[in-house]
Amino acid sequence: MRDNYSFRLKLDPDPDDIEELRSRLEEYNTSRTGKDEYKFLLLTVDDEAGKLAAGLYARIHYSWMFIDSLWVAERARGRGLGTKLLEQAEEQARRHGCHSVWLDTFSFQAPDFYREHGYEVFGELPSYPAEHRRYFLSKKLS
Repeated sequence: MRDNYSFRLKLDPDPDDIEELRSRLEEYNTSRTGKDEYKFLLLTVDDEAGKLAAGLYARIHYSWMFIDSLWVAERARGRGLGTKLLEQAEEQARRHGCHSVWLDTFSFQAPDFYREHGYEVFGELPSYPAEHRRYFLSKKLS
């Protein structure tokens, strides 16, 4: 018997279509690993005027923390805010039973900052974008 499948391409797909695909994958993953809910973490720093000066957003899943975003305003750089945010995130990861943290960053962002804080490169994409590189780093928590 011959399989008849039809392929469809959707540019800018409907969010419901994306959610259906993701939920099917999550269902499969759960069948293999057991249920593990995501936990979300947002740490922010406001300046004296109450404006956002720095922040970190992360997710915890499968005993790992993924740092999605870490940003420090140019006006606030060099004051240790990034280090303090990273340290607080790692402490929260430990409190939530994580054994490791991972993240990605571009060559024009902060790979050296993360290396200075004990992160090691485990993957790299050249020419992403153009002449830059995208690094994937992780750190085992003690």
